[in-house]
Amino acid sequence: MNLNPSEISDLIKSRIQNMQLAATVAAFTV
Repeated sequence: MNLNPSEISDLIKSRIQNMQLAATVAAFTV
């Protein structure tokens, strides 16, 4: 599986956004 740098950065960005979203949801849930 070969990924070019832009795909990798997109993957990382989406991963970070998911983490931030999860943290926000967790903060509101508590």
